[in-house]
Amino acid sequence: MRKRTLHPRTFVRLQRVKSSALVLFKAASDVAGKLAAFGVLAIAARVLTTDDFAWMALASTAGWMLSVATDFGLQLHLAKEVARMPDAPGRALWPLLKRKRQLLAAGFLAAVVLPFLWLDARVAVPFAGIALAFLLSSLVEFLNYAYRGLNRSDLESSSNLMQRLGGVTFAWLLLTWTWTRPSRRRARAP
Repeated sequence: MRKRTLHPRTFVRLQRVKSSALVLFKAASDVAGKLAAFGVLAIAARVLTTDDFAWMALASTAGWMLSVATDFGLQLHLAKEVARMPDAPGRALWPLLKRKRQLLAAGFLAAVVLPFLWLDARVAVPFAGIALAFLLSSLVEFLNYAYRGLNRSDLESSSNLMQRLGGVTFAWLLLTWTWTRPSRRRARAP
């Protein structure tokens, strides 16, 4: 029986289709993530009072700033080191992941302790929760840089999509629960 082989031109075409599909998947993942964030913002604007929405915006900003501070340039260093040794990415990942965990611990401490020092508990609990969510997403983003170093944008896009859809589901459930509580319901004009 004769072994079938692909013509070189056919192989090149298949590679182009595969790379086009990966680019399309990454673009769709990014668009879905942006739509999810916009959806949470729209639901929050509709459900929360003006003061609560302002606290949510402030907590989002504080969480984003903490996630940038805990990055400390490790993401780019990780991508460079993983690309340097694609056969053993764990050798580059584990020492940097240990450092990232230490920085995240400091960020978690700041996100949990500081709101309770400055704010009352009614505001401090959701404030800390939102800031912690941003810190957790920075860990996913850190791991995505390892995928970038390995040229595995399919894994990066998949993890981003799962993280954002999980986040929007959690936020939707939290906002729905907040909206259905009578003490938090927005006063409606007659």
